[in-house]
Amino acid sequence: EESRYVLPEGFPPCKTVGETGCISLNGNQMSMNLDVKYANDKAVILGSYEPQLDSLGKFLKAYPSIQLTINGYTSNTGTFSHNQVLSNHRAESVKQYLISHAGINPTRLSTHGWSWNNPVASNKTPEGRAENRRVEAVATVPLKPTVTRVEIRGDNSGANNE
Repeated sequence: EESRYVLPEGFPPCKTVGETGCISLNGNQMSMNLDVKYANDKAVILGSYEPQLDSLGKFLKAYPSIQLTINGYTSNTGTFSHNQVLSNHRAESVKQYLISHAGINPTRLSTHGWSWNNPVASNKTPEGRAENRRVEAVATVPLKPTVTRVEIRGDNSGANNE
């Protein structure tokens, strides 16, 4: 018998890999991705990202056991130490948004700044640097298939385990 999952109400399934604000099912986990971009040398969340953050906040409220790590990144413009502080500020800006707008308990949220480590694009072009100025997070919920019936072979006690 096939196990089926019903997505939580108000959370559409993702149509493409890496899509944000929607639910991805992958094996035994359900997840929602966050990808927020920033202006050069800034840690201010642009209004266009608020719907994505609001969706993540609703997802976190629907699954109160989820712990979320929020990762901040920069391009390679400027010094590593300056970018380390900036990447931390970017991650903290998302954390504060989720606390103040979605009412998420701060103990569920951790942040990490990576400076210019882990680029997703080349830092040799303005477009690549813009892609690298980001905050990412993935909220993951482990899924357990519903077991409808378990039979133990070789057990002659006559008991059915359901």
